[in-house]
Amino acid sequence: MGPTPTIILGSAQAAWDLLEKRGAIYSSRPRFIMGGELLSGGMRGLMAPYSAFWRRWRKALHNGFMQRQSESYRPIQNLESRVLMHDLLTNPKEFRTHLERYAASVIVTVTYGRRVKGARTDAMMRANAESINRLTSVKYVWFSFAIYPCSS
Repeated sequence: MGPTPTIILGSAQAAWDLLEKRGAIYSSRPRFIMGGELLSGGMRGLMAPYSAFWRRWRKALHNGFMQRQSESYRPIQNLESRVLMHDLLTNPKEFRTHLERYAASVIVTVTYGRRVKGARTDAMMRANAESINRLTSVKYVWFSFAIYPCSS
């Protein structure tokens, strides 16, 4: 969109052919200076350009979330779903916080082996929220220039 060339494909097969078979050409992303470089030090796979780092990140992600592997996460999802239902019934006004805690707890348990018990008390959730707030709060970048009279 805008000055960026955009290709719209009309079939899943065409998308598969371009993205899977010729991924080295088409898989890269635009450069995300704020989120991909400044806030994360280039360590966010979702914002990384196509590179050796991105390929390792994608392989690790794929290995952890294949069908057989993801079936082993069902007990975690069941437990967190029960906690979510309890939280929603107990305090429905905080539904967004409950949903955030549910999603974070499933992800953190699968990735790091520990549960998230409170959205507002968990250090990882607070750090993530801080990062998101910083990323989304930057709408305009203001530059100040000092104007000096020319000497002649």
